[in-house]
Amino acid sequence: MILNRLEIAISGVEFQTDCSVQRMEAVIHLILECLSELKEYVLKRGFRNTDEEIRFLKYQKPPIVAKPFVTYL
Repeated sequence: MILNRLEIAISGVEFQTDCSVQRMEAVIHLILECLSELKEYVLKRGFRNTDEEIRFLKYQKPPIVAKPFVTYL
């Protein structure tokens, strides 16, 4: 899952960089890459039905977008 890979990548950034500004720039870059990958996936695959789309937007998207910022800022 993209969120798990993002969390692992962010954990690796924390140990590589001492400067908090550089660390945040690296984390933002990782988040943008993952969001881009997610967008590509959704555009190619789409949603099976309206319920699947609603579930994604209500329950999956918020943690993908919000969790890394809240946890690591």
